[in-house]
Amino acid sequence: MKVLIADDEQLSRAVLGQLLTRAGYQVVVVERGDELDRALGQVKQLEAQLAAHTHASLTHGLCEKCLERHFPGGPDDKGP
Repeated sequence: MKVLIADDEQLSRAVLGQLLTRAGYQVVVVERGDELDRALGQVKQLEAQLAAHTHASLTHGLCEKCLERHFPGGPDDKGP
């Protein structure tokens, strides 16, 4: 299973990334809004492939606090 970590605190990203990697997850770590946008684009491509070839579906989202932090100008904002 692949996990996406998006956090502006380097220590949080590192610790959580190591814990999840040791637990057997594939981890993608991003810091900035543009990195998050690119990673989410990859998720959308994966969802499309899954929908075309399986009955599987993915759920995901950002809490309001993270959405505002990473995209203060709205979902199309590319960050700092």
